Amino acid sequence: ASDQEGFFLPVPNHSVWLESVGPGKANNRMFLPRGEIWTVGRSNNCQLRPPHVSVSRNHSSLFIDSEGRVAVIDHDSNHGTFVNSRRLEKWQPEILHKGDVVRFGGDGAPAFRCGAMTQAEYNGRVAQSVLEQTLVHRRTEKDREAVDAIQEANSQFKAVRKTEKRLRRLEARRF
Repeated sequence: ASDQEGFFLPVPNHSVWLESVGPGKANNRMFLPRGEIWTVGRSNNCQLRPPHVSVSRNHSSLFIDSEGRVAVIDHDSNHGTFVNSRRLEKWQPEILHKGDVVRFGGDGAPAFRCGAMTQAEYNGRVAQSVLEQTLVHRRTEKDREAVDAIQEANSQFKAVRKTEKRLRRLEARRF
């Protein structure tokens, strides 16, 4: 595995996102660059402005650290900030995890699912891309070895995805 570590690139800066959830909201992603602070509210100065009457002018903030972790803080808003339907305490940071749903405001306010690309997912995407490009060209012995290594990485990626799906199903049963 150590021979392959140099082959893969680090996960890109825009590897964390919020995507709108609800009817007609599929694939509406807002990428959150690492190391930034996003304000949420109705004010024109806010980076994220959910269009709902229960969203305060300066409702909350999202902090994205250099590792891609996301924290949300409610700014003493009238209608609250919710993570997985649980209202956050005012001015207390809450770490968001992949799959968490955050809602800024009361019932009916837009909700967003937190997404993140793990290193394994990124490695799998890079591996798949390289594999497809390699198959187009004639293969030498080194090419065949590289394709084998890439196929192994891709199968590991698929195993990770399968495990993540299984975990999501188990979590869904808990609620």
